[in-house]
Amino acid sequence: MVEIIVLYDDTLESGENCVRDYGLSILVETGGKRLLFDTGSSPHVLEANAKRIGVSLSSIDLLVISNPQPDHTGGVQAVGNRSVPIYVPPVRQGEFLNWLRLLGFQSIRVVRDVEAVSESVILLSFPESRIPEVSLLVEDGEGYTMLVGCGYPGVHYMVGKAVGKKYNIVKLVGGLHLAEAGEAYVRAVAMELKRLGVEEILPLHCSGKTLAKYASLLGVRIRSSRLCSKTIL
Repeated sequence: MVEIIVLYDDTLESGENCVRDYGLSILVETGGKRLLFDTGSSPHVLEANAKRIGVSLSSIDLLVISNPQPDHTGGVQAVGNRSVPIYVPPVRQGEFLNWLRLLGFQSIRVVRDVEAVSESVILLSFPESRIPEVSLLVEDGEGYTMLVGCGYPGVHYMVGKAVGKKYNIVKLVGGLHLAEAGEAYVRAVAMELKRLGVEEILPLHCSGKTLAKYASLLGVRIRSSRLCSKTIL
C-alpha cells in the first residue's frame, strides 16, 4: 500500500483549507518512511499547507527533485532538515546544485541511471531528455506506482523505459506534460500507456484533461484527490 498527500498543486480542489498554487509537491508514505517528491513554487505555500494537516517537513526521510524547474524546486527552503538526502537529476548547468549547497543541503545525490533507495523505492533518471528528469517508483506488492514531476521526456517514454528495465508500472501519478498537447497526440499517449500495462492514473499539475478522457475509454481508472487529503493507491 502506498499513501500519498498532494501538498502542492494547481489543478485539484482544495481540501483542509490548503492553498492552490502553480507547481507540484507530493508527500509519499511507504514502508514506514516519508518521502517528499518536489517542493512546488513557494516555500511559504508549501510550509503553510503542510502545517494545516499537521505535517512537519523536517520529518521527511528523503527528498526527490524531479527536475530543476522553479515550479518543482521553489519551495525547497521549507525543508528544515538540511541533512536530509536530496536526490536530483543530472542537470547540465551547475547553478542548480550550487544553489542547493548555498541553502545548506549537505547530502545531494545526482541520479544518473537507476538507484535503489530501498527494496521498494527506486529512482529512475532520464538524462537523455532536453530537461533531465527523475521519477520515483514505489512498489506495493501489485506492481509499481510511478511518480512523475512534469513528464518532459514524454510520459509514455518514461513508463516504457521503466517497463524495459523490468519495473511493472501499474499506477501513474503526477504532472504528465500534456495540457497543451494536441488531441491526437494525447490519444496516442493514452493508447501506449494502456499497452504498457498502466491501470490507474492520477493526473496533476501540467497533465490537462484530455488524457483522462481517452484513458478512461480504454479502461484505465482515473483517480481523483483533493489538495492536502490522503489518497491510498
